[in-house]
Amino acid sequence: MNSENKYLLLIQQMPEDIIRHIKQFVPLSCLVWLDKKTYLKNHHIIYKLISENKYESYVRDMIRKDNQLVISCLMRENFKRWTNYKKYLYKNIIYTNFNYFLLDFCRENNSTNCSNIISEYLKDSRLSKNQHKKNVVRNIKWTN
Repeated sequence: MNSENKYLLLIQQMPEDIIRHIKQFVPLSCLVWLDKKTYLKNHHIIYKLISENKYESYVRDMIRKDNQLVISCLMRENFKRWTNYKKYLYKNIIYTNFNYFLLDFCRENNSTNCSNIISEYLKDSRLSKNQHKKNVVRNIKWTN
């Protein structure tokens, strides 16, 4: 058990009055991760914490962990924008858009909760349900 978990356990054992008083001094960037209510209210802060070039890694990491809450927020805010990411390339496979990549990535990592959320968004938007079959494998290897 690491030191952070020990502190969290100690804080959980404290009375509510003391916890409320302590929360005033904890930055919002730390509080956002503690509970669902705070996350839903302040998840926009996370965008500022993650650099632009690491954002896709953050999304993939949330899928690997099968984090249903985070993926549902991300899909709600970014679905249309991700649909417009045409020809997304990942590991020599060209996906028609970023949403189909996420769906395939969920299947690779056995993230059923995330896969269900993404599938619902795709179904509601009436995009092709067999679109994953249209992904193109591209082998580009340099030979000398």
